[in-house]
Amino acid sequence: MLTREIANEVASQWQQANDIQASGIRQFEAMLRAALLITKTQVSIAGAGKNQWDYSGIAAAVLATQTGAVGDGAYEAAYIREIQAMWGSYMAWLTTPITIVVQGQTVTLEKRPIDLIMSSPVVAQVAQEGE
Repeated sequence: MLTREIANEVASQWQQANDIQASGIRQFEAMLRAALLITKTQVSIAGAGKNQWDYSGIAAAVLATQTGAVGDGAYEAAYIREIQAMWGSYMAWLTTPITIVVQGQTVTLEKRPIDLIMSSPVVAQVAQEGE
C-alpha cells in the first residue's frame, strides 16, 4: 500500500529525474524508479479492490443498484460499474504476455507486465560525479 516512505521516495526520484545536471540515463532511470514505485502501489491497490469487490458483497450491491448511489456511498452505481470495468481491463492487461513492434522488430517478452512491475530490482542510489 501507499506509505509516507513510498510517497517520499517517489518525490525524491522524480526530483532526480528532473535534475538537468544529471546524465540522460540517470534522469531516465530515476523516472523509471518513480514510475515503478507508483505502479507497484497501484497494482497492490487494484488487488485489494478486487478482493473487496469479490468477497464483501459490494459487487452484488452495485449490480443491484440501477440508479443513484450504492448504500451509504457517494458514487453513482453506474460510475462504479464503469470503474470496475476499467480495473478489470487493467488486471487483464497485467497478466497478458507482451508482444510489441519496436523500430520495425517484433519483441516478445516471456514476462507479463505484472512480472516486470513486481520484480523490478531495488537499485542503490548512485553518487553523482564529484560527490
